[in-house]
Amino acid sequence: MGDAAETPENQIRGQSFRSILHAAGEVLGAPARERVLSSLPGELKNAYVYGAIVSGGWYPIHWYVDLLRSVRAQAPGQPDILRRVAYLATHEDITVVYKFVLRLTTPLFVLSHLGRVMDTFIRHSDYDVIERSPGLVRMNVSIPGATPEMWEDFSGSASAVLMIAGGVDAKVIVRPQNSHGSALMTVEWGEGE
Repeated sequence: MGDAAETPENQIRGQSFRSILHAAGEVLGAPARERVLSSLPGELKNAYVYGAIVSGGWYPIHWYVDLLRSVRAQAPGQPDILRRVAYLATHEDITVVYKFVLRLTTPLFVLSHLGRVMDTFIRHSDYDVIERSPGLVRMNVSIPGATPEMWEDFSGSASAVLMIAGGVDAKVIVRPQNSHGSALMTVEWGEGE
């Protein structure tokens, strides 16, 4: 027989690309946003320049990693830049569409249904809750193709969602377990009034 078919590359929804670039401009300033764009690899840069990245489209995960790396390169000495940019991007996206719904729920409910939420942004991901108690959830997360940059982005995004859902002082720690996109995520938060 032949070799097994290669697994296709994971994909990210276009809205994530658009939101991260916008938030990078907000956090770092318009000149840095332009430097991010100019430093992107050819195919990804062209997709931005010619408006080919649409909110509902799906794009290769390595493009997203390239975007995150370009953002990080514009902020030397700011190790938390990807978390900050992702937090802002997610907060702005959610406040437009989901804020009302999230205000009616709890962080524990959101985390219990994280897989369904993330399936709208990442083509292939898996979430397995291994510990759940008031103010704490620990889960195994698998996102094929995820890199350290993506885990930082993921942490910032998760923090924004939890804060909008009523979590106070949300802390998200993602510890990559291997180079195949698996991580252990620990989330702690206080309850709002």
